[in-house]
Amino acid sequence: MKQTIKLSILIFSLFFISCKETQKTVETTTKMYSGKYEIKSLHSRQLERKLFFTIDSKETKISGKTDCNTYFGNYVVTNTHKLEIEPLGVTKMFCEDNVMEVESKLFKAFSDTNTFNFDNNMLTFFNKEGDLIIRAYKMTN
Repeated sequence: MKQTIKLSILIFSLFFISCKETQKTVETTTKMYSGKYEIKSLHSRQLERKLFFTIDSKETKISGKTDCNTYFGNYVVTNTHKLEIEPLGVTKMFCEDNVMEVESKLFKAFSDTNTFNFDNNMLTFFNKEGDLIIRAYKMTN
């Protein structure tokens, strides 16, 4: 009986310590992603205009402004590199066709995002096929 109690306490203690360390790792990792990003390429093409977005990993929110509209929404990270950006809320300003075209491609890229990678302040989003769809440089925290 004493052996069972000791073993149970040991297992519970190890489980508790393990969960606490995992939580610290997740918190550190998510803080690393928070900040303002400049989009460097969209579907592997350089952009003529600068586009930015902000990630708040504590609140799991993404937001930004194109040359025309403001957008905002939530995202879900389901494992280390799996990312789902939920449908975005967007203002409905009418702008020049070329601006609206880039904006439309950006919003489609966000909705097509399936996985991501973060390395040396560069955040990259990939679709289900593994194609690079957004490459963005982290500017600030």
